[in-house]
Amino acid sequence: MITPGHIQTERNPSRPAPPAVWAASLIQITENPPRRLPLKSHGYLKTIAYDLADTQDKENEKTKNRHQRGGSFQKPETSEPQRISSVRLKELIKKNYKNRPKKP
Repeated sequence: MITPGHIQTERNPSRPAPPAVWAASLIQITENPPRRLPLKSHGYLKTIAYDLADTQDKENEKTKNRHQRGGSFQKPETSEPQRISSVRLKELIKKNYKNRPKKP
């Protein structure tokens, strides 16, 4: 899902999705997991990643438009992906799995 460099959902336009977006979405999911686990597909991850990519794309567009109106267009800076080790990711998943709400 990361390789194409963009993300698109069924009814929404494509948005740039660099590895930083995917990393941020994984972190967000591990820090605030959904109520019902386990998940049956990657749909939740895709939704989070699309929302983050959409927000980032909007901010980049605003910056670009502001620079164009001011006569000093510069390509917006892209942030470096936030790194998370596999060990830390496993710890977060394990912690959140133990603390998940139990099914009634």
